[in-house]
Amino acid sequence: MTADAAANIVCSNLGYEDQAELEDALKCQWGTFLESMPHLETKIQDDGSFAEGKLVFRMKPFQPLLDRKMFIKTFKINNRQDLW
Repeated sequence: MTADAAANIVCSNLGYEDQAELEDALKCQWGTFLESMPHLETKIQDDGSFAEGKLVFRMKPFQPLLDRKMFIKTFKINNRQDLW
């Protein structure tokens, strides 16, 4: 998917007027925001398709279950203040 198409979808779903307003809320460029997401792969399309020269992205494939590192996170709650 192209970054511009995703920006239009996000803008319409979240009520932003345009991509500039979305970028103002993010305090960075939309492409920079997508590139900072660890679960996304981004690149500039260069295969001669309709998206030639545009930033595109996709989800990274999941690791096989046996290659995943399992862990347990614990947090001891001693009083009500620990909940906030």
